[in-house]
Amino acid sequence: MEWNIENEIREQLMKAYHQHGFNRYLDEYDEDLLIEIETLENLVDKICINEGIDKKQFLFGGQTK
Repeated sequence: MEWNIENEIREQLMKAYHQHGFNRYLDEYDEDLLIEIETLENLVDKICINEGIDKKQFLFGGQTK
């Protein structure tokens, strides 16, 4: 997969989701991680609107175009 900003956002968001799940398993709370997830989700929402796709297509569909 070639580098582009959409792939970078996708990768960072998936990592943050996994870390959040792990933190919940350990009963830990990380406000900074939640802020990061919210920020990345806002970017994904804008990309999805621009591309005419939904979030699931963005996260799991690979290429958005």
